[in-house]
Amino acid sequence: MYTIKFGENTLRILNDIGAFSFKKIGKNKAVVYNYTKAKKLIDLIREVKYSTVKNHIIFHSDTQLVFKELAKNFTCINAGGGLVINEQNQILFIFRNGKWDLPKGKIEANETNELGAVREVEEECGVKISKLEGKIDVTYHTYLLDNKHILKSNHWFLMHADSNQKLIPQAEENIEKVEWKKKEEIDSLLENSYDSIKELMELYKKDFKKDL
Repeated sequence: MYTIKFGENTLRILNDIGAFSFKKIGKNKAVVYNYTKAKKLIDLIREVKYSTVKNHIIFHSDTQLVFKELAKNFTCINAGGGLVINEQNQILFIFRNGKWDLPKGKIEANETNELGAVREVEEECGVKISKLEGKIDVTYHTYLLDNKHILKSNHWFLMHADSNQKLIPQAEENIEKVEWKKKEEIDSLLENSYDSIKELMELYKKDFKKDL
């Protein structure tokens, strides 16, 4: 499954709609498309972006094929970031553009996703990552930059760092705060975060069997 954010709206590409839990989208209605090449993806993208319905689903047996076709309509950027945990089981958050977020940034052409993700976390937060444990997920979102339609892929990894390090927000990336957050603070913090970060936290709890 691919989940792509278009502002407040979400497009999911599924190969088995029967296996999808509509609990994920609550009581919101969803528009479902049975993708064929007769339906131009650029037209579908416009529908998703400007629709008053928040949730949209493309059903096709080959999700990778549909995603690749969709990506042709964008300038693609590869990025990486980290869900960073310390020895007290606290999670490292940044505050940027009025939202709580996880550290992430663009991966350079000569880097692997893992190395790029670690470098970006260290640069944005002023920490030294002691361990990279594993990959959590890839999230996708779109935006407009200099009249270019961007599709950004964010590769997220579970990382570890010591809490005794001085946290330094990277000002040139508009990061105002870098803070370790306790388990009991997470839910209220996520109320002022992005849907993709909320979903990432759910995957972390599920796949790494963590109780937050």
